[in-house]
Amino acid sequence: MADAVQYRLERMSDELDDLERRGLFTRAELAEVVRRRRDFEFRLRRRSPFRSDFLDYIAYELRLDALRDLRKRAIIRATPDTTDHDADATDNDSSKKKKKKRNKGKANKWKKSVSDIAGVLRVLDIYRMATVRYKGDLDLWFRYLEFCRDKRHVLVVYDEAVRRLPTSRMYSLYAKFWMGVLFADTEDSISLFHGGEFDASGFTSCILKVYQNAESSGCLTEDLACQYVSLYLRLGGLEEAPGRLEEARNLAKKLCNGPLSHAADLWNLRASIEMKSLATSTGSSSFSKENLSSLFDLFNVALPKLPIPEAEELWHTAMKLFSHEKVYFEKLVKCAMLSLSSAGGSGCGASVSSAVVGWILQRDGIKQARKMYKSLVNARKLYDSALDLYSQERELWRNYYSMELKVGTSETANAIYWRARKVLGDSSALDIPHS
Repeated sequence: MADAVQYRLERMSDELDDLERRGLFTRAELAEVVRRRRDFEFRLRRRSPFRSDFLDYIAYELRLDALRDLRKRAIIRATPDTTDHDADATDNDSSKKKKKKRNKGKANKWKKSVSDIAGVLRVLDIYRMATVRYKGDLDLWFRYLEFCRDKRHVLVVYDEAVRRLPTSRMYSLYAKFWMGVLFADTEDSISLFHGGEFDASGFTSCILKVYQNAESSGCLTEDLACQYVSLYLRLGGLEEAPGRLEEARNLAKKLCNGPLSHAADLWNLRASIEMKSLATSTGSSSFSKENLSSLFDLFNVALPKLPIPEAEELWHTAMKLFSHEKVYFEKLVKCAMLSLSSAGGSGCGASVSSAVVGWILQRDGIKQARKMYKSLVNARKLYDSALDLYSQERELWRNYYSMELKVGTSETANAIYWRARKVLGDSSALDIPHS
């Protein structure tokens, strides 16, 4: 251990000589710097270094580098001009050239040297060792990334981070970084690469690769998947490439048929893309019978598998789309009735059931609307019949109670609550707070 520490200290000799030669630190101050660094190096090389050992070392190096920079600026400001002034110079252009020459000479004297970059490189090295030792520490990675963002080393660290800690959160941060680069007009844009020669569109493949790696490593969440699909739509507008819409459509289809088949937001995004794609291909906002059939097949696959509370927006989209198509609308209503009868736990179903009655009222009048409302009442009879046979089934009681909360009144819901409590003999039988 002592040999490793001594080796690292010897590698600092050029930096220390440069600091002394420039007059930034005295010999006594440099001796104290060496002593402190030796202590930190030994702390990092013990059998089980603490997280605080790395952070303390980093904090010390940052303070030391800030002091070095402060002293350098002070010395530059106090350095007198060494170029002789020509007393007889009366021409303004000649005076400007001499002034420029003096400034250039001062800058050359203090151009970047080993001591200017050694501090940053050392902090990067300490962060690297820290993330190797504590590779699962997200806070440590965030500190590392934030430091590298300022020092323009962020790309290397992001690649290392997702390799060592492949989580959805890390991929989300990496994707957000590239979104800031590609779409500089957004509020969270990143100015890291926004120079005169930087072409953000050239980095499209980089962010796509981030999402692809997230998918292949099993870290693609519903939110990341929606970002992934939406990226193709945004790229289509940025590049004015209609083909991006088809790519977004194919990607959404693949993800919805894969492990994210129960992601309501993704299905909703896919439905909007399908409708936009069909409208673009036909050049009209109205759909043909063939197009309506394909759209209904899409909704018929998605809606039954999604919980009512999560798919509320998708239900409203479907009812609005098929409100004037009697055959499809009736099929949609049957599907809604089945979903409502088996739904549990949330009041969002009331919005869907109310929308069904509302659309029927607009389309077929008050009589049909009343008929639909009565069909909701018939569901109560089914529950009552089932409970006569399976009176101790708690899940059946919960579903019945949930339906009453959605489509019934407070009186009918309370009646079911007290019936369940009496039959099951348990005050918490429904696991739903009584109000």
